[in-house]
Amino acid sequence: MAPLAVDLAVAFRRGSARGERSQLSSMGIERDQFIQNFGACINAFIVNQRRAFEERLMRLGDPKRAAENVAFKLSRDESDPKLRWVDGTPEYSLGIPALRKLFPAARFVHLVRHCDPVVLSMLNFERVAGTKLINSEQEGYEYWLACVRACLMAEEAYGADKVCRIFHHDLIEYPERTIRRILKFLGEPFASDCLEPLAQRINSSNITADDVRPASPADPALVAEARELWQSLQDHQQPDTASRAAATLMEQQFESRIDYIDSLDAQYARAQQIHAQLQREFAERTEWALRLNKQVEEKNKTILALQKKLAELTNATP
Repeated sequence: MAPLAVDLAVAFRRGSARGERSQLSSMGIERDQFIQNFGACINAFIVNQRRAFEERLMRLGDPKRAAENVAFKLSRDESDPKLRWVDGTPEYSLGIPALRKLFPAARFVHLVRHCDPVVLSMLNFERVAGTKLINSEQEGYEYWLACVRACLMAEEAYGADKVCRIFHHDLIEYPERTIRRILKFLGEPFASDCLEPLAQRINSSNITADDVRPASPADPALVAEARELWQSLQDHQQPDTASRAAATLMEQQFESRIDYIDSLDAQYARAQQIHAQLQREFAERTEWALRLNKQVEEKNKTILALQKKLAELTNATP
């Protein structure tokens, strides 16, 4: 969903260039409000769609198993509705400012795990899930660093009331304490049923270092950089208060992304013009080369004719 916020911002900018913003401004609608209203519609749609989603899962799955897990039904009694939804897409780590534009009330749980097992799991993901996540160990460490750094900047920019850092090993070793902390952060009451999903490991490749032998190991300096960052996370607590400077930097990055996307069409049009010009030049040069080749062939024929005539004259000389 993060790219959606960027696309909406680009659409708002282009509409402004066509004079459409004056119509929105006359209604008191500015860009961020424009994006936020889209987010509100998405939120309402997802929340209201939960019963249809549950019925679809029942049709596709095993009704008996679904009935056994009453605590995790998507739909509950009308007096106790589920009004919060969760999306755990890892790529969202790189789009937190955009997500905040769509969902200003959103809370972010930064679930971070040691870089080494994460990279090994990604390398081995295709074997267990049929989908290839990364092509090399180098790519895995680069991706881990990018995501973690983005989340750390969000921690600094928005503070502990918006972003909560959780360590994966704490979730495994101290499930109740960690779940209680997450629910307190979200403003939700704790229920022992929340621990049931942690009783069984799911969506895990269950691999060890011996299971994966990278054909091309990552740059040792990059691996050391990732491990140093991991150790720093262990040694330093998450900041409690938000940093205005970090928030400004993240806002600038969001605006830079808008500029980049907005310029793509112009760059593409320019590239098409250059390509068309090169095609014309290639056609002209090809035509010139063909004419030159024809001239060479004609001159070769003339030379051969002259050589033949010279030979005849030479032979005729007494």
